Amino acid sequence: MHPTVPLFHEAFPGNTVDSKTVKETMVRFRDQLELDGCLVVDLGIVTSANIVEIVDERKLDIVGGLRMGMRFRALALDATLKSFGKKFALKDEVLQAKEFSVEIGGNDRQCILYYSKDKSERDLKSREIRLVRAREGLEEIASSLSREGRGRRPTKNGIEGRIALLLEKSHCEKLIDWRLVGGRGGRRLKWELNEAALKEEEILDGRYWLMTTLDVSPKEVLEIYRSRDAVERGFRITKETIKIRPIWNRTEEHIKAHLFVCFIAYLLYSLLELEARKQIPGITGVKALERLRKFTERATRPRFLPTTEDINLLSHFALER
Repeated sequence: MHPTVPLFHEAFPGNTVDSKTVKETMVRFRDQLELDGCLVVDLGIVTSANIVEIVDERKLDIVGGLRMGMRFRALALDATLKSFGKKFALKDEVLQAKEFSVEIGGNDRQCILYYSKDKSERDLKSREIRLVRAREGLEEIASSLSREGRGRRPTKNGIEGRIALLLEKSHCEKLIDWRLVGGRGGRRLKWELNEAALKEEEILDGRYWLMTTLDVSPKEVLEIYRSRDAVERGFRITKETIKIRPIWNRTEEHIKAHLFVCFIAYLLYSLLELEARKQIPGITGVKALERLRKFTERATRPRFLPTTEDINLLSHFALER
Protein backbone atom coordinates (compact mmCIF):
# COMPACT_ATOMS: atom_id res chain seq x y z
CA MET A 1 0.00 0.00 0.00
CA HIS A 2 1.43 3.35 -1.04
CA PRO A 3 1.80 5.95 1.72
CA THR A 4 -0.40 9.03 1.45
CA VAL A 5 0.88 12.58 1.81
CA PRO A 6 -1.70 15.13 3.06
CA LEU A 7 -1.96 18.33 1.00
CA PHE A 8 -4.22 20.40 3.24
CA HIS A 9 -6.71 20.04 6.06
CA GLU A 10 -10.02 21.68 6.94
CA ALA A 11 -11.82 21.87 10.29
CA PHE A 12 -15.62 21.71 10.42
CA PRO A 13 -18.06 21.94 13.32
CA GLY A 14 -18.56 18.55 14.96
CA ASN A 15 -22.22 18.30 13.94
CA THR A 16 -21.49 18.75 10.21
CA VAL A 17 -22.65 15.86 8.02
CA ASP A 18 -19.86 14.50 5.77
CA SER A 19 -21.83 15.18 2.60
CA LYS A 20 -22.04 18.89 3.51
CA THR A 21 -18.26 19.37 3.50
CA VAL A 22 -17.69 18.94 -0.23
CA LYS A 23 -18.33 22.50 -1.43
CA GLU A 24 -15.90 24.08 1.05
CA THR A 25 -13.31 21.39 0.33
CA MET A 26 -13.64 21.96 -3.42
CA VAL A 27 -12.96 25.67 -2.91
CA ARG A 28 -9.66 24.81 -1.25
CA PHE A 29 -8.82 21.95 -3.63
CA ARG A 30 -9.56 23.62 -6.96
CA ASP A 31 -9.87 27.38 -6.51
CA GLN A 32 -7.21 28.19 -3.92
CA LEU A 33 -4.61 25.44 -4.44
CA GLU A 34 -5.41 24.88 -8.15
CA LEU A 35 -5.19 21.12 -7.75
CA ASP A 36 -6.58 18.71 -10.33
CA GLY A 37 -7.23 14.99 -10.56
CA CYS A 38 -9.71 12.26 -9.71
CA LEU A 39 -11.54 12.32 -6.39
CA VAL A 40 -12.12 8.94 -4.73
CA VAL A 41 -15.02 9.33 -2.32
CA ASP A 42 -17.04 7.03 -0.08
CA LEU A 43 -20.76 6.44 0.29
CA GLY A 44 -21.36 9.32 2.68
CA ILE A 45 -20.10 11.89 0.16
CA VAL A 46 -21.79 10.79 -3.07
CA THR A 47 -25.04 12.74 -3.30
CA SER A 48 -26.64 14.27 -6.40
CA ALA A 49 -25.65 17.77 -5.29
CA ASN A 50 -22.05 16.74 -4.64
CA ILE A 51 -21.76 14.97 -8.00
CA VAL A 52 -22.95 18.14 -9.74
CA GLU A 53 -20.48 20.22 -7.68
CA ILE A 54 -17.49 17.96 -8.39
CA VAL A 55 -18.17 16.85 -11.98
CA ASP A 56 -20.32 19.50 -13.65
CA GLU A 57 -19.13 22.65 -11.89
CA ARG A 58 -15.51 21.82 -10.93
CA LYS A 59 -14.87 19.58 -13.98
CA LEU A 60 -13.10 16.95 -11.90
CA ASP A 61 -13.21 13.18 -12.32
CA ILE A 62 -14.75 11.03 -9.62
CA VAL A 63 -14.92 7.44 -8.44
CA GLY A 64 -17.41 6.99 -5.63
CA GLY A 65 -19.58 4.47 -3.86
CA LEU A 66 -23.35 4.68 -4.28
CA ARG A 67 -25.92 3.85 -1.63
CA MET A 68 -28.33 1.02 -2.39
CA GLY A 69 -31.35 3.35 -2.49
CA MET A 70 -34.71 2.39 -3.98
CA ARG A 71 -33.72 3.11 -7.58
CA PHE A 72 -30.38 1.30 -7.45
CA ARG A 73 -31.91 -1.50 -5.39
CA ALA A 74 -34.49 -2.11 -8.13
CA LEU A 75 -31.79 -2.16 -10.84
CA ALA A 76 -29.68 -4.58 -8.80
CA LEU A 77 -32.63 -6.89 -8.17
CA ASP A 78 -33.48 -7.02 -11.89
CA ALA A 79 -29.92 -7.84 -12.95
CA THR A 80 -29.34 -11.58 -13.31
CA LEU A 81 -25.83 -12.94 -12.79
CA LYS A 82 -25.85 -14.17 -16.40
CA SER A 83 -26.12 -10.54 -17.54
CA PHE A 84 -22.87 -9.57 -15.76
CA GLY A 85 -19.60 -9.35 -17.66
CA LYS A 86 -16.71 -11.79 -17.62
CA LYS A 87 -15.13 -12.65 -14.29
CA PHE A 88 -11.97 -10.85 -13.23
CA ALA A 89 -9.70 -11.12 -10.22
CA LEU A 90 -8.42 -8.57 -7.74
CA LYS A 91 -5.88 -10.21 -5.47
CA ASP A 92 -7.68 -13.36 -4.26
CA GLU A 93 -11.21 -12.10 -4.98
CA VAL A 94 -13.17 -13.01 -8.13
CA LEU A 95 -15.70 -10.43 -9.31
CA GLN A 96 -18.12 -9.59 -12.11
CA ALA A 97 -19.51 -6.24 -13.18
CA LYS A 98 -22.37 -4.76 -15.16
CA GLU A 99 -22.42 -1.17 -16.42
CA PHE A 100 -25.45 1.14 -16.42
CA SER A 101 -26.19 4.68 -17.52
CA VAL A 102 -28.24 6.29 -14.76
CA GLU A 103 -29.57 9.86 -14.55
CA ILE A 104 -28.15 11.63 -11.49
CA GLY A 105 -28.27 15.38 -10.97
CA GLY A 106 -29.76 16.07 -14.40
CA ASN A 107 -27.16 14.11 -16.41
CA ASP A 108 -26.53 10.49 -17.29
CA ARG A 109 -23.74 8.97 -15.20
CA GLN A 110 -21.72 5.80 -15.63
CA CYS A 111 -22.67 3.46 -12.78
CA ILE A 112 -21.24 -0.02 -12.27
CA LEU A 113 -22.88 -2.85 -10.36
CA TYR A 114 -20.35 -5.34 -8.96
CA TYR A 115 -20.86 -8.87 -7.70
CA SER A 116 -18.43 -10.75 -5.48
CA LYS A 117 -19.06 -14.31 -4.34
CA ASP A 118 -16.76 -13.74 -1.35
CA LYS A 119 -18.76 -10.68 -0.32
CA SER A 120 -22.00 -12.61 -0.88
CA GLU A 121 -20.86 -15.23 1.64
CA ARG A 122 -19.87 -12.50 4.12
CA ASP A 123 -23.25 -10.77 3.68
CA LEU A 124 -25.10 -14.04 4.28
CA LYS A 125 -23.13 -14.78 7.44
CA SER A 126 -23.63 -11.24 8.73
CA ARG A 127 -27.39 -11.42 8.16
CA GLU A 128 -27.65 -14.77 9.94
CA ILE A 129 -25.86 -13.32 12.97
CA ARG A 130 -28.12 -10.25 12.96
CA LEU A 131 -31.26 -12.38 12.73
CA VAL A 132 -30.13 -14.52 15.67
CA ARG A 133 -29.60 -11.40 17.78
CA ALA A 134 -32.97 -9.99 16.73
CA ARG A 135 -34.77 -13.25 17.58
CA GLU A 136 -33.09 -13.44 20.98
CA GLY A 137 -34.09 -9.85 21.71
CA LEU A 138 -37.69 -10.44 20.62
CA GLU A 139 -37.92 -13.58 22.74
CA GLU A 140 -36.68 -11.63 25.75
CA ILE A 141 -39.28 -8.91 25.17
CA ALA A 142 -42.03 -11.52 24.69
CA SER A 143 -40.96 -13.27 27.89
CA SER A 144 -41.05 -10.01 29.85
CA LEU A 145 -44.68 -9.45 28.75
CA SER A 146 -45.78 -12.82 30.13
CA ARG A 147 -44.21 -12.37 33.57
CA GLU A 148 -46.52 -11.83 36.48
CA GLY A 149 -45.65 -9.69 39.45
CA ARG A 150 -45.87 -6.30 40.99
CA GLY A 151 -44.94 -3.05 39.37
CA ARG A 152 -46.19 -1.04 36.43
CA ARG A 153 -46.91 -2.93 33.28
CA PRO A 154 -45.09 -1.56 30.21
CA THR A 155 -47.17 0.65 27.96
CA LYS A 156 -47.85 -0.20 24.33
CA ASN A 157 -45.72 2.72 23.17
CA GLY A 158 -42.88 1.60 25.42
CA ILE A 159 -42.97 -1.96 24.08
CA GLU A 160 -43.13 -0.79 20.47
CA GLY A 161 -40.20 1.54 21.08
CA ARG A 162 -38.07 -1.31 22.47
CA ILE A 163 -38.91 -3.55 19.50
CA ALA A 164 -38.23 -0.82 16.95
CA LEU A 165 -34.87 0.00 18.57
CA LEU A 166 -33.89 -3.68 18.68
CA LEU A 167 -34.67 -4.24 15.00
CA GLU A 168 -32.95 -1.00 14.01
CA LYS A 169 -29.75 -1.93 15.84
CA SER A 170 -29.74 -5.39 14.27
CA HIS A 171 -30.67 -3.98 10.82
CA CYS A 172 -33.61 -6.36 10.61
CA GLU A 173 -36.46 -3.84 10.29
CA LYS A 174 -37.44 -5.14 6.83
CA LEU A 175 -36.74 -8.79 7.56
CA ILE A 176 -39.06 -9.33 10.53
CA ASP A 177 -42.78 -8.55 10.72
CA TRP A 178 -44.20 -8.20 14.22
CA ARG A 179 -47.37 -7.18 16.03
CA LEU A 180 -48.74 -6.89 19.55
CA VAL A 181 -51.94 -8.73 20.31
CA GLY A 182 -54.20 -8.55 23.37
CA GLY A 183 -55.05 -5.66 25.65
CA ARG A 184 -53.30 -3.94 28.53
CA GLY A 185 -54.10 -6.84 30.84
CA GLY A 186 -52.24 -9.40 28.74
CA ARG A 187 -50.30 -8.26 25.69
CA ARG A 188 -48.38 -10.78 23.62
CA LEU A 189 -45.77 -10.33 20.95
CA LYS A 190 -45.91 -12.28 17.71
CA TRP A 191 -43.39 -12.11 14.88
CA GLU A 192 -42.31 -13.92 11.72
CA LEU A 193 -39.74 -13.61 8.98
CA ASN A 194 -40.69 -11.55 5.95
CA GLU A 195 -39.89 -14.14 3.30
CA ALA A 196 -40.21 -11.70 0.38
CA ALA A 197 -37.79 -9.22 1.96
CA LEU A 198 -35.43 -12.07 2.87
CA LYS A 199 -35.40 -13.30 -0.74
CA GLU A 200 -34.54 -9.78 -1.96
CA GLU A 201 -31.66 -9.56 0.49
CA GLU A 202 -30.34 -12.92 -0.74
CA ILE A 203 -30.35 -11.61 -4.33
CA LEU A 204 -28.50 -8.45 -3.25
CA ASP A 205 -25.83 -10.37 -1.33
CA GLY A 206 -22.41 -9.55 -2.76
CA ARG A 207 -23.67 -6.66 -4.91
CA TYR A 208 -22.64 -3.01 -4.63
CA TRP A 209 -22.48 0.12 -6.79
CA LEU A 210 -19.77 2.52 -7.91
CA MET A 211 -20.07 5.64 -10.06
CA THR A 212 -17.29 7.10 -12.18
CA THR A 213 -16.49 9.61 -14.91
CA LEU A 214 -13.33 7.74 -15.96
CA ASP A 215 -13.23 5.92 -19.29
CA VAL A 216 -11.59 2.78 -17.92
CA SER A 217 -12.62 -0.81 -17.27
CA PRO A 218 -14.74 -1.81 -14.25
CA LYS A 219 -11.67 -3.60 -12.85
CA GLU A 220 -9.60 -0.40 -13.00
CA VAL A 221 -12.44 1.62 -11.45
CA LEU A 222 -12.60 -0.82 -8.53
CA GLU A 223 -8.82 -0.73 -8.09
CA ILE A 224 -8.95 3.08 -7.91
CA TYR A 225 -11.85 2.98 -5.45
CA ARG A 226 -10.02 0.56 -3.19
CA SER A 227 -7.03 2.89 -3.14
CA ARG A 228 -9.03 4.89 -0.59
CA ASP A 229 -7.89 2.26 1.91
CA ALA A 230 -4.65 4.23 2.06
CA VAL A 231 -6.65 7.25 3.21
CA GLU A 232 -8.45 5.13 5.81
CA ARG A 233 -5.03 4.04 6.99
CA GLY A 234 -4.11 7.71 7.33
CA PHE A 235 -7.10 8.29 9.59
CA ARG A 236 -6.05 5.29 11.67
CA ILE A 237 -2.52 6.68 12.02
CA THR A 238 -3.79 10.07 13.22
CA LYS A 239 -5.99 8.33 15.79
CA GLU A 240 -3.66 5.58 17.03
CA THR A 241 -0.10 6.78 16.37
CA ILE A 242 -0.45 10.56 16.53
CA LYS A 243 -3.37 10.32 18.99
CA ILE A 244 -5.42 13.25 17.73
CA ARG A 245 -8.01 12.42 20.41
CA PRO A 246 -8.97 13.21 23.08
CA ILE A 247 -9.09 16.96 22.46
CA TRP A 248 -9.02 18.80 25.78
CA ASN A 249 -9.18 22.29 24.28
CA ARG A 250 -12.40 24.27 24.52
CA THR A 251 -12.08 27.37 22.34
CA GLU A 252 -12.33 27.20 18.55
CA GLU A 253 -8.90 28.79 18.14
CA HIS A 254 -7.20 26.24 20.41
CA ILE A 255 -9.00 23.30 18.80
CA LYS A 256 -7.87 24.43 15.34
CA ALA A 257 -4.33 24.84 16.64
CA HIS A 258 -4.41 21.28 18.02
CA LEU A 259 -5.65 19.94 14.67
CA PHE A 260 -2.95 21.89 12.81
CA VAL A 261 -0.19 20.38 14.99
CA CYS A 262 -1.61 16.89 14.35
CA PHE A 263 -1.76 17.64 10.62
CA ILE A 264 1.91 18.66 10.60
CA ALA A 265 2.77 15.52 12.58
CA TYR A 266 1.01 13.32 10.00
CA LEU A 267 2.71 15.20 7.15
CA LEU A 268 6.15 14.55 8.72
CA TYR A 269 5.20 10.92 9.36
CA SER A 270 4.17 10.47 5.70
CA LEU A 271 7.37 12.04 4.38
CA LEU A 272 9.46 9.89 6.73
CA GLU A 273 7.68 6.79 5.47
CA LEU A 274 8.27 7.76 1.83
CA GLU A 275 11.98 8.28 2.44
CA ALA A 276 12.34 5.13 4.56
CA ARG A 277 10.88 3.00 1.76
CA LYS A 278 13.71 4.07 -0.50
CA GLN A 279 15.96 1.95 1.72
CA ILE A 280 13.53 -0.70 2.98
CA PRO A 281 10.59 -1.38 0.60
CA GLY A 282 7.21 -1.62 2.32
CA ILE A 283 8.36 -0.43 5.73
CA THR A 284 5.84 1.62 7.68
CA GLY A 285 6.55 4.91 9.38
CA VAL A 286 6.01 3.28 12.78
CA LYS A 287 8.58 0.55 12.14
CA ALA A 288 11.05 3.09 10.71
CA LEU A 289 10.75 5.17 13.88
CA GLU A 290 11.24 2.04 16.01
CA ARG A 291 14.45 1.19 14.14
CA LEU A 292 15.78 4.74 14.47
CA ARG A 293 14.82 4.86 18.15
CA LYS A 294 17.14 1.91 18.86
CA PHE A 295 20.15 4.15 18.17
CA THR A 296 19.01 6.83 20.62
CA GLU A 297 18.42 4.18 23.30
CA ARG A 298 21.61 2.19 22.69
CA ALA A 299 23.10 3.46 26.00
CA THR A 300 20.40 1.50 27.84
CA ARG A 301 20.52 -1.40 25.38
CA PRO A 302 24.13 -2.64 25.52
CA ARG A 303 23.38 -5.74 23.43
CA PHE A 304 21.86 -3.78 20.55
CA LEU A 305 23.51 -4.85 17.28
CA PRO A 306 22.26 -2.78 14.34
CA THR A 307 21.54 -4.60 11.09
CA THR A 308 22.72 -3.39 7.70
CA GLU A 309 19.19 -2.12 7.07
CA ASP A 310 19.28 -0.16 10.34
CA ILE A 311 22.59 1.48 9.40
CA ASN A 312 21.43 2.27 5.84
CA LEU A 313 18.25 3.81 7.19
CA LEU A 314 20.21 5.93 9.63
CA SER A 315 22.61 7.08 6.90
CA HIS A 316 19.73 7.88 4.55
CA PHE A 317 18.39 10.42 7.01
CA ALA A 318 21.93 11.83 7.46
CA LEU A 319 21.98 10.95 11.16
CA GLU A 320 25.09 10.01 13.08
CA ARG A 321 25.45 6.66 14.81
